[in-house]
Amino acid sequence: MAQKGEVKKPGIRQEFIAILGLFFALFLYLSLISEQFVDSGNWCGEVGRLIAQVLLGFTGWGAYLLPTLITLLSLLFFGPQMSYARLPQVTAGITGALISFCALASSLALYKPELIKAGGFIGETLYKLCHGVLGDSGTVLLFSLILLASLMLATHFSPYQLTRFVFRTIVLIIRSFFKGLKSVFTKLTTRPKRKKARPVQRKKGVAAEPPGPALEPEPLESNEPPLVKALAQAEQNEEAGDADSFRTTPVAKGNWQLPPLSIL
Repeated sequence: MAQKGEVKKPGIRQEFIAILGLFFALFLYLSLISEQFVDSGNWCGEVGRLIAQVLLGFTGWGAYLLPTLITLLSLLFFGPQMSYARLPQVTAGITGALISFCALASSLALYKPELIKAGGFIGETLYKLCHGVLGDSGTVLLFSLILLASLMLATHFSPYQLTRFVFRTIVLIIRSFFKGLKSVFTKLTTRPKRKKARPVQRKKGVAAEPPGPALEPEPLESNEPPLVKALAQAEQNEEAGDADSFRTTPVAKGNWQLPPLSIL
């Protein structure tokens, strides 16, 4: 039994079909682009030139929609939800989307008459048939409905989920815009507050540091001229020298003897 959290992988055949579809879509893109915009010849040879001429002649601008749908379906084939049982639905969806898109491209003739060739032979024929019966608006609405239903059939496209996603995206953008305006207005109107100095909190059980030694005041400088100051210092030194000369010094210890009497 497969576990609930186990991710199903597509089979080898399914992956091979997805890769084949991507390469075929790339081949169609190169053939169409080189046929219309390159003068030196088709990049995909005679086969690419023939395919591009047929697609552009029958479908017009719808020729570029075909490789786009093939690319999208090839990417979906890499997922486990796509199976071979859905191939008839996918084929019908691609066909309906291509035909309705060609008719809508030819309906641009309502804006400019020369754009009736935009949908190729298929688009021009369907537009002329429906325009005579349904008119301008009815023709556009009919082929728009067919295009939407074909995309839902081929790719499981959900208009409800798309509308919900677009609505949420718009609401998120509007909220972010007003939130940014509010923050800018708040910064412009509020003044920066000065930070107060917080008192230093001492931890419990830690003794306070002893105060440092008191600094002795520096002596004030006198305003006397330097010559007078030098003379006063010299007088103080002389007085100190006279006081030292009158001091009695103790007799040094030693083996001292009295002088003989013959010296008298």
